[in-house]
Amino acid sequence: MKLFKSKDFYSVALAVMISLAVVAVSVSAATTISTSISTGGTFDVTGLSTLTGGFISSASSTVSGALTAASYLGASSTAGFTGLSSLYGGFISAASSTAVSTLTVGGVFQASSTALVGGLSTLTGFLSTASSTVHSTLNVSGVFQASSTALVGGLSTLTGFLSTASSTVHSTLNVSGVFQASSTALVGSLASLYGGFISSASSTVSGALTAASYLGASSTAGFTGLSSLYGGFISAASSTAVSTLTVGGVFQASSTALVGGLSTLTGFLSTASSTVHSTLNVSGVFQASSTALVGGLSTLTGFLSTASSTVHSTLNVSGVFQASSTALVGSLASLYGGFISSASSTVSGALTAASYLGASSTAGFTGLSSLYGGFISAASSTVSSNLNVTTFGVASSTPAKAVGVTGSAIITSTGTTTVNLEATTAGQGSCIQLTGTDGVNYAVYATASSTNTGRLVVEVGRCN
Repeated sequence: MKLFKSKDFYSVALAVMISLAVVAVSVSAATTISTSISTGGTFDVTGLSTLTGGFISSASSTVSGALTAASYLGASSTAGFTGLSSLYGGFISAASSTAVSTLTVGGVFQASSTALVGGLSTLTGFLSTASSTVHSTLNVSGVFQASSTALVGGLSTLTGFLSTASSTVHSTLNVSGVFQASSTALVGSLASLYGGFISSASSTVSGALTAASYLGASSTAGFTGLSSLYGGFISAASSTAVSTLTVGGVFQASSTALVGGLSTLTGFLSTASSTVHSTLNVSGVFQASSTALVGGLSTLTGFLSTASSTVHSTLNVSGVFQASSTALVGSLASLYGGFISSASSTVSGALTAASYLGASSTAGFTGLSSLYGGFISAASSTVSSNLNVTTFGVASSTPAKAVGVTGSAIITSTGTTTVNLEATTAGQGSCIQLTGTDGVNYAVYATASSTNTGRLVVEVGRCN
């Protein structure tokens, strides 16, 4: 009781209460620790902690709220972040690191070694300064560029492919749309163009070009080597073969076929009108199912026509001219070598013979014949109608050569009519032999003697 009544007791009690209040106020505010803190259990901090000297945990540690590191943040083992982590200064991993969930990088993403991404990666851009390998699908929504070589080990599906420099595809390149090359496209092996091949400029195929269907060229198609057109060749416009064109089958031209040099044709069959502007050499048979018009000189080793044929101009024949049927000549025919007919022949117009005209059998003239050079018959000859002779003679030394007239012989003249029987040999005279009604031959001749001066002598007998 003395204690509670003493002044010292109240002084001590007041000091203890003030001390507790000061401690309580100090703990509920910021606390600065200048040395190390070690705890064997859990160390809970409910408010903001500023670790100026750093934070080292030698065992598993959990930060339930935000952890802000102004400098280096290191983890000797696994650092697990259950929420969003913002690494404003960047993220450098000195060893293998795994992002179990989404890793969002606002700036440059670099990997000094291998970066393995197990799921989908969305990259605003991808720039590799060294060799890089993508083991799975790489989807690029924009431009895909490679400053050096891009090697693709599997199938690549490209919405489009634009190369600004030389590019090489070591395996199959499948193009479902348009394939364009601003410069030269080199294909080292077989190229299958299922949709076709359209070139909007000059193109060169250095090897074989095989077209299973239609091959069209809007301009000039140049082939420096041999071209084999197994299905044929159809040109819808003017076409030029600068060198030899070899055709194993039928060669057809719907319009005009112009050949500037020599053409060797196993055969030539034209189903319509055809024109050869230069020389046409035919080593075999030349046939025309209709009309063959030749505008210039034709040299024929032989000419055989199995039907009616017409030559509108001069026909020069250096050898034998034969006609199995009728040969009609509409104008003048000059037969310089002669004219030999081995069968019956008819000349419907004038026949002019500048030299010898011979007939091995019968020569029939239905109209007027003018024999200006004369008429010599070496055998029996018959004139069935009038024979008009300006000068008539029978050459023979004996009367064995006779002139027979089955009707009357009419000798007329516009002036004095003269029958001249003249012997050109001296001492020989002329004689007329007549057959009388009694069947006896009479010789009429002229002689001169002392008893007969200028009178005709008629006596029985023949002229001798």
